[in-house]
Amino acid sequence: MKNHFLLLCAAAAVSALTAGCTKPGDETPPPSPEIIVDTTVPVAADATSCTIEYELKNAGDKDVVDAEPSETWITVAEVTPDAVQLTLTANTDEQPREGTVTLSADGAKPVDVTIQQAAAEAPEEPEVTIVLEEGSEGITANPQGNDENDESDVLTAYYTIEGGQPGIAPMASADVDWIVITDVFPAYTDFRVLRNNGETAREGHIIISFQGAEDVSVLVKQDVMGKPVITISETQPYEVVRQGSADPIYVRFSVENLRDGEHVTAEPDVDWIEMTTVQSGYMGFTVKPNDGAERTGNIRLSYRDAEPVDFVVVQDADLEGDGLVVTVDDITASSVTVKVQTFIEDTYSVGVVPKAELDAFGGDKAFLDELVRAMKNEYESSGWADFGVGFAGYFDLSDSDGTVSFGTDPYDQKLLADTDYYAFAFDITADENNVVSYSGTLYKVEFSTLPAEEQEDMSFTFSFNEKNKLVCTPSDMEKPYCLIVFGTSMDRYIEGMTPEQIADTYQSQPAYCQYFTGVGTSIVYMSSYDSPYTAYAFGYDQALGERTSSITVYEFAYPPEETAASSVILNRSR
Repeated sequence: MKNHFLLLCAAAAVSALTAGCTKPGDETPPPSPEIIVDTTVPVAADATSCTIEYELKNAGDKDVVDAEPSETWITVAEVTPDAVQLTLTANTDEQPREGTVTLSADGAKPVDVTIQQAAAEAPEEPEVTIVLEEGSEGITANPQGNDENDESDVLTAYYTIEGGQPGIAPMASADVDWIVITDVFPAYTDFRVLRNNGETAREGHIIISFQGAEDVSVLVKQDVMGKPVITISETQPYEVVRQGSADPIYVRFSVENLRDGEHVTAEPDVDWIEMTTVQSGYMGFTVKPNDGAERTGNIRLSYRDAEPVDFVVVQDADLEGDGLVVTVDDITASSVTVKVQTFIEDTYSVGVVPKAELDAFGGDKAFLDELVRAMKNEYESSGWADFGVGFAGYFDLSDSDGTVSFGTDPYDQKLLADTDYYAFAFDITADENNVVSYSGTLYKVEFSTLPAEEQEDMSFTFSFNEKNKLVCTPSDMEKPYCLIVFGTSMDRYIEGMTPEQIADTYQSQPAYCQYFTGVGTSIVYMSSYDSPYTAYAFGYDQALGERTSSITVYEFAYPPEETAASSVILNRSR
């Protein structure tokens, strides 16, 4: 037991001796965790991913870092023991940008890795050029200039804009005041030139400009006006009746190379012809009655150094009677018989017109001028000339006494009941070439149609609502009626027709006539392209196919503007 104790003591002594060799504070601590990584990662503007390679030392059991991005355009896709995979949004901005990804691990100092993404390249600006089309580099303008009232009478410079934004029009300007720009479009520019009243030719330019392109210049040349030439449009000799004409007779003429502000002079060589008007384009004169033999006079038109032109006027000799004598008979609510006695050698035409309409012209000659113009247009558009039917045959012109019934002819032209009318006749001739002439003297007699029998009339008023839609309101809100609205596209089909003819022709055609039964006010949508318009409203029994009231006519332009109506009835053989 004693030896055993000594051994233990010896062991304890050795242990104590050994412990006494290590001094306090000399222990070596374990190394701290450390993240080793490049702190800057450059990437391209269009890069959508990148990798951060790293090394994690002394981390013990943990072998990956935590990664936290600072920007929304950077997201962490995957973390492995040696790399962090990132997903990026491509940079579309023309400025570079930076974001950080913070790498961290327990016990390690966090490290910020900067992701530097390059700027997007600015898009290459296309080269913009203006290329004039062939023929538009130099444009020759008429010395007379372009009529500002004629939409078709314009000059045009054509071009192509290459590299510019499609559909965008350039700018156009002129370097002289006699060139007037009217419209500018992406592919062409319309312009007018004023008349050259000078003694020399002149030049100007239209400058076409577009952003980013070099301006181009269109040369416009205008020559000096040549020698003036006077042309009279009327057939000569111009025949007038023995009775003469207290209302002016108008004759059109034209002057080539007429200068602005200047006029032709017209001088008659006889005292029975008196001038009333001489303006650019027409002259007016009156003729005194003739109580003797046939006579001839000249009106000489002169201007600058133009060759003078004589307009020959021939007046009939004194005949028994007085021109054309018009009488009426068999007057009803919708028809009349017109008789004409002739004391002239020329052919004539006979017709009927509402008194208010003729009076609105302010003179018989003005009414006849418009009527003859309409007759010419109707004949030319009828196509009968192609079948050998002349103007005189088409309108059944006569040179002897005659009787015509209105209301029972092939056109079924009916007069309005209880209305004041004129029955009239006037001299009008047409030669083998269908060239028309007339004196302008109107022979007329006033009459009134009888009231309609057992017809309860229906009237209509027209207005426009706040949306510029046409509003038709009947006087009886419960009775059926028909509404027809025609624009200019129908002119060639209804030229010369009366409202009654138009109603008879189209009231049974739903494509043209709108029927309203017990609906009262009706609303019609209008547009400006077919303006002006004419509306025809009347009571209508669809089952019987008959009108039940007179016709209300309303003429208007769009935007709304009320104008006068027309309802001349002429005798026609076809």
